Amino acid sequence: MFYKDHQFKTAAWSDLQAAFERTSKQDLEPFFKAWITRPGAPELVLSKAQSNSNQVTFTLQQRQKGPVYPLDIAVRLSSAQGHQTSIVRMDRKEQSFTIATTEKSLSLSIDSDFDIFRRLNTAETPPILRDVTLNANTRLVVEGHDPNLQAFAVQVAEHLLQRPLNAKSKSGPRLQISLSKGPLQAEAFVKRAPSGQVTLYIQARSINDLAKFARVLPHYKRRSFIKFQGDRVVEKGVWQITSQTLTKIFGP
Repeated sequence: MFYKDHQFKTAAWSDLQAAFERTSKQDLEPFFKAWITRPGAPELVLSKAQSNSNQVTFTLQQRQKGPVYPLDIAVRLSSAQGHQTSIVRMDRKEQSFTIATTEKSLSLSIDSDFDIFRRLNTAETPPILRDVTLNANTRLVVEGHDPNLQAFAVQVAEHLLQRPLNAKSKSGPRLQISLSKGPLQAEAFVKRAPSGQVTLYIQARSINDLAKFARVLPHYKRRSFIKFQGDRVVEKGVWQITSQTLTKIFGP
């Protein structure tokens, strides 16, 4: 019906909302206001999770500013016998839930498949080159006192960042460049400290190897690590995430 009514016409979100409301006979204003006209995304926090032989209880909070986003959230419970997935409806900024079980659950995971459009906690995302290259406060650190390396490292950094370095930055991500006698011609990898500080390490056997590596690095900004050997990339990837931000392990 919506297609027939608006064929060859310009339709607005309000037209789609009206069509859905006519069909469902429901007021969908809160849904459309939350997900179409409102900026931002929900931020979930798990707390007070407990498990016994016949139920699991837990509390979810939405920490973002402004009103609640209505959410249908998948909750995965694991036990000695397997897994159980339930859907809970969240329509308050802080809400407690109870899920009945037939035995003690060993763990609870909220949105483990990342189905919900939400703002992820930093610990839920792997550090990648873009975390450093897109930050306007990225700082360059050059190991050693070789003046040739010091000068060339600035060129490499600005080529990778695609902008001049911020000389006044004192607290941003670190881009650390050094020469190394390691087994690889060159490599780059990103680490995130428990404090949240992100560092991109770039190492090469020589300035010449660094120059070759720098030419290909901009193509791998969505990776956590890149290995370079024989003038080509031989391995690349993204670190596996084992975050338990929205997971609670109960144990036996």
